[in-house]
Amino acid sequence: MASIQKIGKYYKLIDYINGKQKKKSLKTSSKTIAEAALLNYLNEKAKKQLNIEQYFNGDKLKLSDFITEAIEYSQINKMKKTCETDKYVFKRFLRFCGDIPLNKINIRLIENYKAFLYEKNLKPNSINVELRHLSSAFTLACNYDYINKNPFKSVKKIKPPKKLPKFITPEQASALLETTKGYSIYGYILIALSTGGRCHELADLMWDQVDLKNRKINFYGKGAKERLIPISDALYDYLNNIKKKEGFVVSGARTVNSISRQFRVAIRKVGISGITFHNLRDTFASWLAQNNVSLLIIKDLMGHEDIKTTLIYACLAPNNHLIALKTIDNNLLRK
Repeated sequence: MASIQKIGKYYKLIDYINGKQKKKSLKTSSKTIAEAALLNYLNEKAKKQLNIEQYFNGDKLKLSDFITEAIEYSQINKMKKTCETDKYVFKRFLRFCGDIPLNKINIRLIENYKAFLYEKNLKPNSINVELRHLSSAFTLACNYDYINKNPFKSVKKIKPPKKLPKFITPEQASALLETTKGYSIYGYILIALSTGGRCHELADLMWDQVDLKNRKINFYGKGAKERLIPISDALYDYLNNIKKKEGFVVSGARTVNSISRQFRVAIRKVGISGITFHNLRDTFASWLAQNNVSLLIIKDLMGHEDIKTTLIYACLAPNNHLIALKTIDNNLLRK
């Protein structure tokens, strides 16, 4: 006998077809609506006007219809920046595949999509980001019982070549700050160099996240995770001298694109090339590593989930192994 059951956020319709349990998400948290859907299902089934296998397996569900649902889910449950990326990635994938049934998307098709992105000259990290967003969406499709297995789980990510982090020198930083004094980009550059904050974190930074008394800034990073960053002396002086202590900390440019555009103008003026605003975050971590700060501390300050992400800065640290062995030499060669 068919029934409904609330599993997670939504009610699901459950029935047994040829001795095998089938489930279908009703995409509602309302018991009243779910009971009405169950009654409608039983009526259609009794009249034999329903292809039950297709009803549960989602053979007729088109990719475009699912993408619409996935975007709606993203808007409700994810951060604004993540949602915008979802929209862009989903629509590009739809253009590549065409409006095919959802259950026709397989590993071979996804590998062809990876090759397509290569031809578009996307970098390995960018391709991996797209695959990650699509995999998350197809996990949702599994939760809705539209498909039985997420095909993206079996697709290998691309291993990007290891590159040293790009960063600017203290002298270049001083020149950059001197050139931008009086402009909003000055504040963004100083905060980025002082905290390692991501561009979107700085654009969204509000005064209620700044605790001047205890000299802490509370950043809301990826996945809405919080991290507290100490306020350095230089940053404290800048923040303390701002008269307005409400709303956004930095006035002026409000989006990542506009901040990046102003930054490009600034670095050209001081003759720096090959550096993006994101490299100020790399600069923050690189300066710490060069001054022998523990990688674990750098990991926490940067908000990295995995120490592997932080290890890229390890090569910049002083050669402590040689320093340690020099101590042994001093003892052994003592006369």
